[in-house]
Amino acid sequence: MARDTTADYTVTAEAIIDSAYEELNLVTDGGTISAVQDAYGLKKLNLIIKNIMGPENRLYRGVKVWQRASAELTLTAKNNFDIYSGGTDLDLIAPVRILTAVLRDEDDEDVMLEKMTRGEYDAIAIKGEEGTPTKYLYEREYEYGTLYLNRIPDDLTDSVVFTYHRPLFDVDTAAKNVDFPQQWELVLVYLLAVNMAPRYGIDPSPYMRLLEEARENANTFEPEASTRFFEPGRER
Repeated sequence: MARDTTADYTVTAEAIIDSAYEELNLVTDGGTISAVQDAYGLKKLNLIIKNIMGPENRLYRGVKVWQRASAELTLTAKNNFDIYSGGTDLDLIAPVRILTAVLRDEDDEDVMLEKMTRGEYDAIAIKGEEGTPTKYLYEREYEYGTLYLNRIPDDLTDSVVFTYHRPLFDVDTAAKNVDFPQQWELVLVYLLAVNMAPRYGIDPSPYMRLLEEARENANTFEPEASTRFFEPGRER
């Protein structure tokens, strides 16, 4: 029996929208949705993407890991740096949050930076003190991000390398793919169906079980983050 040898199946936003309408029985088999339905579905899909972009939680574990990225910030003689699209210090879509950061010297040696709270940063009496930064604070307001250091760096050959959660990308046109791994595409279909159902006077509860099953299956793709593990045959 012949089998395919690829694992790259993916769908466009248009296909997700069409599938959601099909689940709601608002389009006949082989039929097409109207331009108004398409626009409404795309708007709802983008709102859903923004909604599940929050902190890691029980319902959406795997997607929080998948949107992780890293970047490097070249230091200058100050202790606050703009990080956003068009930013003067780092032109990058403002991170949702910075997970870890290190100070990297010209020999590529790294020293971990400690994360500060806003209160800890505000408590620094002399923010203009020069030296080697040891701590950082990151804040994001709308599309603007700012990274604060506890000292003005005195060695401008150093850089800050950080790992962060990036925003999930928008779907500007329905012909584009969504910014999700493949296992989350079915979740988006049922999420979209559940969210659109009230507009058309449809009870969304029958779709909730399907949504939960798809979401639980997608969450199993999350990499194991625990530092504990069992090794059969090994004594304590």
